[in-house]
Amino acid sequence: MTKARWAISSLRKRIILLWKFLRREKVDVIETFTHDSSMVALPIAWLARVPVRIATHHGVIEGVSRWRERSIHGW
Repeated sequence: MTKARWAISSLRKRIILLWKFLRREKVDVIETFTHDSSMVALPIAWLARVPVRIATHHGVIEGVSRWRERSIHGW
């Protein structure tokens, strides 16, 4: 298995583990603090039916297109 395939496979497993954890523990609130964590965790929290999902950003997000920045706040 190539390094890239291994990384994708590992990421997929970790996403599923996070989803299972959120469902099993019946999490009420999830808050993210960075752009990248928001792009990964908020959709997973939505799929896990976490009722409150908060994206908090500290500072300016540089080099991010406007549509990506707006997409975070829509979750």
